[in-house]
Amino acid sequence: MSITEKWRKNFKNEEFRIKLFTFFIIKSLILFLIFAALTKNLEFIYYDVLLLFLVSIVYLIHKKIRMHLPVFISLCLVLLLHAAGGVVNVGGIRLYDFMFGAIKFDNIVHFLSSLVIVFITYNIIYSYIRKDSKTYLMHLFFILVFMSIGFGALTEIVELMAVLFFNATEGVGGYFNNALDQLVNLFGAVTGAIIVIYLHDNKVFKKLMGK
Repeated sequence: MSITEKWRKNFKNEEFRIKLFTFFIIKSLILFLIFAALTKNLEFIYYDVLLLFLVSIVYLIHKKIRMHLPVFISLCLVLLLHAAGGVVNVGGIRLYDFMFGAIKFDNIVHFLSSLVIVFITYNIIYSYIRKDSKTYLMHLFFILVFMSIGFGALTEIVELMAVLFFNATEGVGGYFNNALDQLVNLFGAVTGAIIVIYLHDNKVFKKLMGK
């Protein structure tokens, strides 16, 4: 068997692709970490170390939490967007402060993060939901939303630590920024939950989620 044929055979295996993508994400996060260190950006040195730890943990437990390739890639890409947001500049403007019309890059990252957390939560709790109940979809909706915004609140605590220990007040923003982040997290969570509720019986969606 040639190297090309062996590669193609391995690439068909989901576990191999997850391993390959994990390597790519970790390598990218290390590059962002180095850049943050060179620019003495203590806030994002702190974030990047946490992200490297998070990616490593998720990779180690992805089978236990039933996380398949599409959701794993989505999570890693969101983490990569966060890492890029603090060290990449567009026209002299920090990416996290860059505006796409009336929408800030920061808002996009928060929205997508909450959306992806909904899918992760769905995979974790799917086996424990009583599907014979007439109201199970309503229960599922609220569980997904509240767990997602709970994780969003946890990220705000992580940012608080950056403010307290790494003088990141300017980068993190004040009360309004925190409240806006929570609101966008809610929008992302609700959007993700609606997608799950409407597509939970869809064959393509089930396949993507590993059901």
